[in-house]
Amino acid sequence: TIDVNTGAFVGHRNLEETIFKTNLEAATAIARQLRLRNLGGIIIIDFIDMEDEEHRRQVLRTLEKQLERDHAKTNIIGIT
Repeated sequence: TIDVNTGAFVGHRNLEETIFKTNLEAATAIARQLRLRNLGGIIIIDFIDMEDEEHRRQVLRTLEKQLERDHAKTNIIGIT
């Protein structure tokens, strides 16, 4: 399980925007680390909860695009 959090980062005045940007950055970093470390199996990513449905779609799309760079087969269930 990978748990995403903002730590001390509160860069944007709007909390939803901060959460969205953090999750976007995490999606890219997680895909890269999975590739570099050759990790496989069931991997659960606990993104920070987002209210905006479009933000959830964008984070999911970012993760999918980043994982396409790897030759390993991936199966993303979605964001719940």
